[in-house]
Amino acid sequence: MYAAQREIILEAAEKSNCVIVGRCADYILKDREDCLNVFICGNSEEKVKRIMELYKVSRAEAEKLIKETDKKRSVNYNYYTEQEWGKAQNYTMCLNSSDIGYDTCIDMICNLV
Repeated sequence: MYAAQREIILEAAEKSNCVIVGRCADYILKDREDCLNVFICGNSEEKVKRIMELYKVSRAEAEKLIKETDKKRSVNYNYYTEQEWGKAQNYTMCLNSSDIGYDTCIDMICNLV
């Protein structure tokens, strides 16, 4: 699965401008000078509230879902890249959407591009 995703990401980046969310794309495209690799994180409390609202689940269910999802992301990223998921040095820019808001994240990314 990773090999297929890798090929699709490389083809997409070669053909035109694109946005790729996750899939170790930052690592796959790390040698390209025309890529902007962004990691967006958020504060735990805000993430829990957002998941509760989005999925209509209890606080405990939201916390469990976040923990499980982040664990899967971390394990997958660490396995395929041999790097630590979410570590700032792996990205061009790291933003905390809880601190600066979604709109500011969007504006900063668009301005940098």
